[in-house]
Amino acid sequence: MYYIVTVVFIDTIVDPKRPGRSGHSDIIWSLAKRLVLLDVKVVIVGPYSHQLFYHCNLTLITFQSISHPDQNGFTKINQVLRALKMLRRHSIHPDIVHTSDAFSAGVCSSRLHFPVIFTTSGNIKQRQASKFKLDFISALFYNLVSFLAVRNASMIVATSKNMAYWWTRTGARNENIQVIKLGTELVNEPNPRKVWSNTLNLLYVGRLEMENNPEHLINVIALLEKKRIDYSLTIVGDGSLRNDLERCLQAQIDNRRVQFKNTLQPTSLIAEYKKAHLLIITREAGAPPRTALEALAMGIPVLAFHGCGLEDYVINGANGYLYPEGSVSLMVEQIEWLTMNKSVYEVLSNNSRNVALVHMDWGPIAQQYLETYEFVLSRGDA
Repeated sequence: MYYIVTVVFIDTIVDPKRPGRSGHSDIIWSLAKRLVLLDVKVVIVGPYSHQLFYHCNLTLITFQSISHPDQNGFTKINQVLRALKMLRRHSIHPDIVHTSDAFSAGVCSSRLHFPVIFTTSGNIKQRQASKFKLDFISALFYNLVSFLAVRNASMIVATSKNMAYWWTRTGARNENIQVIKLGTELVNEPNPRKVWSNTLNLLYVGRLEMENNPEHLINVIALLEKKRIDYSLTIVGDGSLRNDLERCLQAQIDNRRVQFKNTLQPTSLIAEYKKAHLLIITREAGAPPRTALEALAMGIPVLAFHGCGLEDYVINGANGYLYPEGSVSLMVEQIEWLTMNKSVYEVLSNNSRNVALVHMDWGPIAQQYLETYEFVLSRGDA
């Protein structure tokens, strides 16, 4: 077996004040902490503040990133180039360089002679095939970087079979794609048994932006009101559509049923998970939402649409339900049926927790990554 000397993670996070919870930073930190336990020497390079996040068993190299209100392509390029500069300054020669997105991998793999691996939850071809297309310049930019990543990276780790398919559409060879699912830290959280007395507590967690289709919540609520179902809905998240959504719902229903909350810290969000019975995902395309994995780990069944990235995580009828895109009426019918069959809900809740414990624990997932590193090194990629 090949002994891994050093794995360097390059983190291009969205918000340096929220390491481990922003962008794909959570993947890097969760994976890195488990790899340390497998005797892997881990270095993380990112635009962190020293006092904000530190783990004694990891080597953390920080740098200052240019401030920009949007995390655009040029900001990411700046972050990656600064990270590479820090590697040279500290004379670090890794066996593997691991990034959490194709963009960073495209830049790194064109400038390094070390094997580069990237974990990907998204794909430009998939984005362009959806109704939320990028503008021409952005699409050209991301297609170029994806091409560089496919051509130069040693391995692509897709977080679902569907994502692996889209990377073959981008030109990647099957032997250079490995499917490894995402995990969640909440499998380690004590899970109280879900008690459903009368009111059904629904939860939505996510950005209130057009690409997440939050307008579906309006239709869900309208049908719940029509069916006279006793429910409450907590909406956690900010975004450009929040004010419009809030005004629309206030005009439509009793304000006491729907509560809006800003983006929450992890402990406060866990408190919301503990109160919720069902999590609603409204997006119809993209990567597996982290909140869905967290909810499943807390014993909360997930209701979502096909195409949202959860096909490998939600087992229809076992730990949640997946519906055809935009089929809000089917979702509400399912909710109504569950209110009349609470014993079925209890089975769904138990299954949600059990599936997460088996498939979403970062410990076994880190072992899969270690085996992937060793495979890449055994074939002499550089």
